[in-house]
Amino acid sequence: MLIKAAEFCNLVHGKMSVVEYTHKFNELAQYAPNEVATDEAKKVRYEHGLTPVMQEKLCNVPTPTFNEMVSATMTAETKMNEVDNDSNKRRPYNTGYG
Repeated sequence: MLIKAAEFCNLVHGKMSVVEYTHKFNELAQYAPNEVATDEAKKVRYEHGLTPVMQEKLCNVPTPTFNEMVSATMTAETKMNEVDNDSNKRRPYNTGYG
């Protein structure tokens, strides 16, 4: 049980999708109840584990509850993926000159 609590304390978003991170967060949170005793504490811990890019995306989004923060994070990830896919489609055609 202490190993799972430590795993929770060290959990970071990293290369996981937001859905994977959220699932892992919720799974491990039960082993560290003091870390997530209130909705606010849960939000702070969840955001702390997100990548800096994702934290930046959320900094101006009002998220009064943990569930709203998760929803906003999923929306931000979807938009980031859409932008990445769109920019990949719009790469300039290499004519072979230069």
